Amino acid sequence: MVLDKANGELLKLIAICRDVSCERGYEWQGILGETNIGRLIAEGLLYISRDGRYYRVTQVGYDLLNSMGHGYQPDTSRESDKRKLEHRDMTAQVMMTLLLAGIDVSASDISEVVKSNVYLAASGIRRLQWESKQNSISNSRIKGLTKDYVFYYITEPNGILYYKNETKTAMDLLNRAFRDGVRDMPAETIRQPSVVYMGADYPYLCAAVTRPKAKGHSYRSAYDSFKQPVYLCPCGPDGAFQMRVMLQPDYRARLINVLFPNGCDIGGESDYGGCDGLYKGEPFIVGIDMDLRRMSDVIKAAGKRGVKTHIFARQCQCDALRGVFRDHGVRLYRLEDAEIMDAFSFSMPLLEPSGREPYYTKEGRCISDEDIQACREARKACRKKAKAAEKVPHLYRDN
Repeated sequence: MVLDKANGELLKLIAICRDVSCERGYEWQGILGETNIGRLIAEGLLYISRDGRYYRVTQVGYDLLNSMGHGYQPDTSRESDKRKLEHRDMTAQVMMTLLLAGIDVSASDISEVVKSNVYLAASGIRRLQWESKQNSISNSRIKGLTKDYVFYYITEPNGILYYKNETKTAMDLLNRAFRDGVRDMPAETIRQPSVVYMGADYPYLCAAVTRPKAKGHSYRSAYDSFKQPVYLCPCGPDGAFQMRVMLQPDYRARLINVLFPNGCDIGGESDYGGCDGLYKGEPFIVGIDMDLRRMSDVIKAAGKRGVKTHIFARQCQCDALRGVFRDHGVRLYRLEDAEIMDAFSFSMPLLEPSGREPYYTKEGRCISDEDIQACREARKACRKKAKAAEKVPHLYRDN
């Protein structure tokens, strides 16, 4: 049997994060379920920490990944610092969400990000900068970035975040990639990425960006200050669905065609800046990307003219928006998931272990049980050799 795609992607992700919480399996629609995790543990590629809290890659697992061309290395000693483990958990949540959305989260160089839609984690950026003796993200809160989005994880809305520094850092990274070797791309393709705030769920994220601002620089104050759009996206299946839609070209325009296939009831000139059109003479918004600032601007403009704003979003998003825009003259309409998936011809989840789609390396080959067994045997031989060396007495010669 060959290694399947869900196995391979999960193994890479845990190797990058080093510690992934065992408590999150129920949130991830199978990828951290018993079938997937069970096989990796049975094959000796993963194990559970002694306290039963974390999944970790075994040395054989690292050997297998490195034989596939990856340069992942385990910790020299197991991390025990609570804050660092929490940071790793946040990193894993963000990466798992993007992985389920169809984004390759195993990029190892910034040039890969510029050329295609892949994600480079902050740990990878720091490693590359350490190797080149640069340190432009030392004070940044970036969790990672793609060519279109830069991601942050919100735990404390009033945690320090300097929006000017964050904006400059993201652009410096992308521009450096272009200068350092992405010569086959026109310079205008490098543009300021939009911001994505990620966190526990929609209600938490909505509350975090609508609460009163604290003094100084924070995630809350930065939210109002970023010049580029800021989207709210929870970690988990709902966030993966949202990002999957946002990866589609012209996603709002295509969803408008689903809502109004004949163009009926849409028309008139709109001066409600930021709305997607007029519905029966009133502004409407396709809000699946959860850009609350755009929604607020349209609602404010509509309120001044005494009309309502119509917002179309998924049910889980409508539930959160209802708490934000209560008594603001807003009407919320549910977009059905089946309609959305039909509009873009995709399915969710992407990585279902029962599908057993083979995992392919960059060279296009599959990983078989024989490859895994070879890594086991090689590791066993290394241990045997090291044990034998310990038994050889040291010889001393007087000079």
